[in-house]
Amino acid sequence: MLSKEEVNRLLDGVVGLVELMLPERVRAYYLTGSYAEGTAVSHSDLDMVIIFKGECEPGEADRLRELRHLASQLAPMRLDLTPKCEADLLAKGATGLKLSGKFVAGEDILAQIPFEPIGQYQHDVYQAFLIYQREIRGEPETVPTPVTAPVPDGEFLGYERFGIWHGGHAFKPGTRLLINLISIGATASLAFLHEERAGSKWQSIQKYQQLIGDEWGDWLANLYQLAKVKLGYKLPTDTAVRHQLRRLIEKTPDFENLILARCQTN
Repeated sequence: MLSKEEVNRLLDGVVGLVELMLPERVRAYYLTGSYAEGTAVSHSDLDMVIIFKGECEPGEADRLRELRHLASQLAPMRLDLTPKCEADLLAKGATGLKLSGKFVAGEDILAQIPFEPIGQYQHDVYQAFLIYQREIRGEPETVPTPVTAPVPDGEFLGYERFGIWHGGHAFKPGTRLLINLISIGATASLAFLHEERAGSKWQSIQKYQQLIGDEWGDWLANLYQLAKVKLGYKLPTDTAVRHQLRRLIEKTPDFENLILARCQTN
């Protein structure tokens, strides 16, 4: 994991590159995700939201995505640079940015951005859950229901296959996508059952334990603490820890089906 000083240098470098490529077009830069929350581990992404002034101009988002791809080849971790348009944010709102964004450069407009309506938020987190379901299974067109494990006879049931970014479009085994999947499932539960919002993975799990408090709360926390905090998204080499991780992962299909039922019946 990078030190605070190394992260700051990387952020400065990203800002400099964007300003060089798109001069005077960015209103603000925000750090989000694990590095903003202080929960980053060795295989965490560096997440940034980059807000263009006013309406986005044709091709700007594509140029930023191209920069993201090129810069990620040189950076020590995956750079997730998300383009946003100021006009859209001010009109429609953005929960994740409001709750977890950390101002980096430009003009701080976070206080002016509203929360999106709860119905839109529910729709967005549910769609994000469906996207992670597909991504962790290698991007099939559909995921049949009831959901089963990606690789039922695998040691970790296939939930580890695309877990850690490894440069370009390559992934190696790990649990980053699994933690994304279960935490967005917790976020969706909060949204649909309590109209409650969460701004990060760990925040969603903590709120799940507090507000929903069923048997899944401890499972979410235990899997997060083992897979992310203790192991840093890497697969363990110790046999006992591998068995522990496998026992936790075994429950994931049931959790996925629970989330689908909650979102589709509310």
